Amino acid sequence: MIPNKYAKSAVAIVALALVASAVAATGATVSSHVDGQEPASQDTSYLRVVHTSPDAPAVNVTVDNETLVSNVSFGEATEYMNLTAGTYNVTISATDNPAAVVFDGNLTVEPREVLTVTATGEVSNGAQTSFQPVVFSDNAWTPGEGQAAVSLVHASPDIGNVDVVVLEGPGGEDTNATATPTATATAAGTATATGTPADTGPPVLAENVSFRNVTDYVNVPAGNYTLGIRSAGDDGMNTLTTVEVSLEEGETYTAVAAGYLIPSDEPGDQQFTVILLEDASMSPHFPSAGTETPEETGTEMPEEAGTETPEETGTETPEETGTETPEETGTETPEEAEGEGTETPEEEETETETATES
Repeated sequence: MIPNKYAKSAVAIVALALVASAVAATGATVSSHVDGQEPASQDTSYLRVVHTSPDAPAVNVTVDNETLVSNVSFGEATEYMNLTAGTYNVTISATDNPAAVVFDGNLTVEPREVLTVTATGEVSNGAQTSFQPVVFSDNAWTPGEGQAAVSLVHASPDIGNVDVVVLEGPGGEDTNATATPTATATAAGTATATGTPADTGPPVLAENVSFRNVTDYVNVPAGNYTLGIRSAGDDGMNTLTTVEVSLEEGETYTAVAAGYLIPSDEPGDQQFTVILLEDASMSPHFPSAGTETPEETGTEMPEEAGTETPEETGTETPEETGTETPEETGTETPEEAEGEGTETPEEEETETETATES
């Protein structure tokens, strides 16, 4: 069996430069990242595959005896694909030798999910970790103005538990943190904040992230980052490696740490890298906001959400308003004004002739 899905888990984050708002959510609508797919029904889900096994060859993924994707190499990810909810038999085999099956199991997909299947571990004889697909839910809220959302997946078999720190952020300065809670990874793949704040050091994006663990999404300022990866609990400034990532405003990402830190000691030759995946994201869709119109909220809303047509609004047609037509107003025509001393030209001419005759 493919393991149960890991939800993006809670993770400690600090900031002077970072915004520490966790944004995991469920039950919303898939964003434009998967536009172009067939229209979704209530049992539609989306799935993609990413190859992070550092000693495995390019692979094919077969679902119920039909090839879903083929020739996916280390570090590559597929696009999101429509998949109807249900239970499927999944096999993963070497592209150049389809008989060499490295995985054969079942995957259950629930309705309205957006999933990433990550091929982790190693396939070589005597490897330290076993090959295992891990399924994560891509369930971030779409970040707001000036923000990006990011989560972290640990898929590097030879590093051990790690902390991820921000060495340089969008502002360009090396920012010191003032409150960094610690996080302990659990067997279920979640990170739980436990400890006391640290007093010094760079801002910590994630702490004590273990192999095959995924952190929750957090909102951070959009921009370019230099991240340092260090052994968990190392309070010094020493880092195992550094990576550069660029996060765009309004986008959501999963940063996957993959490959070997020291390939010469391992069965594969894939160097450590960070694979930055652009994720699908979600927006709330409410039946009625009560106050704001869809234009003001930016969230699409159904017709019954209180937005009235002109006939229903307080703006009336001319017949209904207090602005009357000439017949209804107090401004009278010449014929109507005779009783009020306003004479027509014919009446004035008669009076003139009478005066002349006299």
